[in-house]
Amino acid sequence: MPYEAIHTDIQGRVGILTLNRPEKLNAWNAAMTEEAIACLDAWAGDPAIGAIVLTGTGRAFCAGADFADLREGVDDDATPTRWVEAVRRTKPIVVALNGFAVGMGLSVTLPCAVRLAAANARMSMRFVRVGLVPEGASTTLLPAIVGLGWANEICLTGRFVSADEALAMGLVNRLYPPDELLPAAVALATEIADGPTRVAMLIERALQDHRTLPWDRAIERETAAIAEARRGPDYEEAVIAFTEGRQPRFNR
Repeated sequence: MPYEAIHTDIQGRVGILTLNRPEKLNAWNAAMTEEAIACLDAWAGDPAIGAIVLTGTGRAFCAGADFADLREGVDDDATPTRWVEAVRRTKPIVVALNGFAVGMGLSVTLPCAVRLAAANARMSMRFVRVGLVPEGASTTLLPAIVGLGWANEICLTGRFVSADEALAMGLVNRLYPPDELLPAAVALATEIADGPTRVAMLIERALQDHRTLPWDRAIERETAAIAEARRGPDYEEAVIAFTEGRQPRFNR
């Protein structure tokens, strides 16, 4: 389908979702919400897609919420919740932070599986500078990713964080020259997609749940997920492949 605010591509088993409003530094508007969530949901149900890359067009990943929407009264308080839910129900997402990621432009990456960044990228939890509180479960997700001390500093000051600082605090996993970022993200997503997709989704959800679940409840969730995985074809294929001395062939 034609999109107004995003662009999509598929490389092998990897879906690439690109925020595509470069003239607005990919500021997040209502159209982007609807299109991006629709895309994630479509790929969630597509067995040909095993992982997703999320990136932006131009010199910004996303400059945050589009204030034109706010002025026109089309802001939707449900957007952050809807986005987090869409990320949780789709395939694992590798974020390629190609430039500025500000406010909502950073918070939307936090529920995703992995964040990679260009060496010249800059990030900011800008909410305090515009009189707002961080959204999209980021007050839980960010401390889990970088620790409470760093989360306090970057949320309470709203200052920009360099790519090197983001790497040091664990906000991103690796840095790349700008022209190498997208290929690296696709390569990592391909590595994920080549594994058993259904099991990867179970693992990612279990890892996400550790942030909010007490340990005994987390064990219950893990036990249920293990039982579900053992009933699936990927586990059976792995056992057969092991007995036959070959690599398993997943997602068939």
